[in-house]
Amino acid sequence: MIGFKYSSIGKKKTSVARVYLKKDKRGKILVNNIPYYKYFNDKKNINIYKWKKYIAINFNIIAFVKGGGKNSQLKAIEFGINKSILEFNPKLIKIFKKKKLLKDLRKVERKKIGFVKSRKKKQFSKR
Repeated sequence: MIGFKYSSIGKKKTSVARVYLKKDKRGKILVNNIPYYKYFNDKKNINIYKWKKYIAINFNIIAFVKGGGKNSQLKAIEFGINKSILEFNPKLIKIFKKKKLLKDLRKVERKKIGFVKSRKKKQFSKR
């Protein structure tokens, strides 16, 4: 996006978030052009690790998210914000990798043939 200094992509399961950070003293957080507390219905908070106050005070955050449910969208936004933080402060990479704040590679396992789900089998009956 034009005028935004830091940008990155965060992913979780099937959710993909494009996150843009711009220096501004207002500190707005928009998700798909809606304030994040309305988009997530006040039930979930964006957890931006220890730098939450610094980010909220000094940056406007705009995120465009698609795919998945609300929880995975929220995590995708968090991963995108953390990657954007690394763009202006690369010294934090060891901390972020140690705490696993950059990516989550877990996906849903596919269903196999002859099984009810990915691992659940039909009940066996001898008679």
